[in-house]
Amino acid sequence: MLAEYREHAELGLYTWLYDVAWQGYDAYRAMLARLEQGGWPFPEVVPGATYFVMDDDHVVGEIYLRFGLTPALERDGGNIGYQVRPRARNRAYATQGLRIARSRLAERGLRSALVTCGAEHAASIRVIEKNGGVRLEDAMLPDGTVNRRYRVPCG
Repeated sequence: MLAEYREHAELGLYTWLYDVAWQGYDAYRAMLARLEQGGWPFPEVVPGATYFVMDDDHVVGEIYLRFGLTPALERDGGNIGYQVRPRARNRAYATQGLRIARSRLAERGLRSALVTCGAEHAASIRVIEKNGGVRLEDAMLPDGTVNRRYRVPCG
């Protein structure tokens, strides 16, 4: 999965995170456990959880839950993030992953969650809307790009 992200130049802001992943699954899981507590590696990191989307024994994607929001996450990131490896896209993994994420947040008492995506990401827009996403006001990011913001029901 990491090789596919690198091949498609999709590591983005999370290059440091994937550098740990290249050290192996155990190192990556240990780092995710630290992230779940919040405040690491940066003070503004909110507590959360990461889940792997699996197909048989293969990791096809990841779901990121954030149990709080900062002003930055209100514009970009929201309560739920997800990604699917390039070769596994268009097979409903993201749609199912977002459905599971909504359910996990409902277990924590959230009635709705914020989800964001780039305005040019038609596939993510479809995934969010299939999950009941209601579009909110767009957010302008510091680099001048526009993020769509959605409220999705939890449960």
